[in-house]
Order: sequence, then structure tokens, then C-alpha cells
Amino acid sequence: MLTDWQLLAVLTGGTVVLCLSTYAIARLFLSRHGDEHTSPLSKSILDRIATLLSLILALVFAQEFLNYNETRAAVDREGTLLSNTYFDLKRYDPVETLQMQQDLVAYATSVIVNEWPILGREHHLDETTWQLRENVYLGALDLKPANDRQKDLRDRIVRSMMQLGDERDKRGYAAARGVGPAFWIVSFVGIFLVSMLFFVVPPTAINVAVVTVFAFYTGIVLALIGAYADPFQRPGYIPPAPIEAFLSQVERGVR
Repeated sequence: MLTDWQLLAVLTGGTVVLCLSTYAIARLFLSRHGDEHTSPLSKSILDRIATLLSLILALVFAQEFLNYNETRAAVDREGTLLSNTYFDLKRYDPVETLQMQQDLVAYATSVIVNEWPILGREHHLDETTWQLRENVYLGALDLKPANDRQKDLRDRIVRSMMQLGDERDKRGYAAARGVGPAFWIVSFVGIFLVSMLFFVVPPTAINVAVVTVFAFYTGIVLALIGAYADPFQRPGYIPPAPIEAFLSQVERGVR
């Protein structure tokens, strides 16, 4: 299995091969048919297409990078909420809330074992895992506080479980969102056209190096966009580390 860096290298290398092969074929078949107007016209169109392609890539990259970081932050908050809720349940009444504590641990375990693979493979949340969260939430609503301390803790637990549902939904939205096919079509058509319009430039070593640099950098941007757009699959995989940390806290009995 390829490592993340090897996978990115393959995606980037594929873009370089596409650009250089398109340039070579265009140079072979088109360069002999031009006239004195061909070069300035091609360079003018090349500038416009390259500018549009750069703008599209920049905007989509920025949006996907923001979405990716928001998803990572949501996972961090989910781990914190699990920890807060679990220990608040113990503070409320360790015996009365025992089943809720067990359901919360079962929820975290199911998120790691069941839901994370489903997010990467099928791009949706797991209903069984959701039911475990519902059990804790409904149990918190049914708590009967005997004093002000328990009332404050009960309110905190309810709020935490509501927020936990929100953070979980964000994971689901991130897994289902992706990047639309229109972006990929426009991007690769743009790369093809830019590479083809390079045909007016003779294939000297420095010119081929310049085309390669363009292809390499564009390939890196496209590979990162693809990685950020699918945060539950490699190479942009976000691990459930904060939730694993919560289970470790439960096992040790301390935060």
C-alpha cells in the first residue's frame, strides 16, 4: 500500500505526464501550421486561461482547506465533549448514571470502530452509533436533580450532548460534501488547454523545465484539494485521536 506521500507523488506525477504529453503532441502537430499571428494570439489566450485556472484553483483550495480545518476542530471538540460529559455524569451520581456512562463509552467505541470506516467508505454517519448518543441524551433529560449542584450538572450534560450531536453532524457533512465533478472537469480541461497552447514555445531544456514546474505545482494543488475534500480517506485522513484519548481517560479513570 502506498504511503500518503507516495500517493501525493503519484497524483502530482500524473499531472506532469499529462501536461508534457499534451505539449509534445500539440508541438508535433500544430507548430508547423502557424503564421506570424499564431504566437501572439496563443500567448494572449494562454494568459487568460492560465489566470482563470489559477483563480479557480486558489478559491477551491482555500475553501477546502478551511473546511478541512473546521472538520478537524469539530473532531477535537467532540473528544472534549465526551470527556466533559462522562466525568460530569460521575459527579452527578456515579451509580444512577452508570448506564449512561456505559452508553457514552459504547458511543465513542462505535465511532472509532464502525463510524469512521463508514465515513470514509460510504460518506455518511452510522445510525447505530447515533442511537447510543440518543440514549445518553434522553437519559440526561430524564434525570431528577435533588439539589442545585445536580441541577447545574444536569444542565451541563444536556448542553454537552446537544453540542455533541452538532459536532457529529459536521463530520457527516464533511464526509458527504466532497468536490463536485464540475470542478475536476474545468480544472483538467484548463490544464489541457494551457499545456496545448505552450506549443508556440520551442522545446528547449529550459522551456520544458518551465512547463514541468507549472505541471508539478498544479498537480500538488489538485492533489491537496482532493485530500482536503475527503477528510476520512487517505491522504487527507483525519484520525479519531481525540475520541481515542477520551477512551484512554476512561480506562485510566482520570482526565
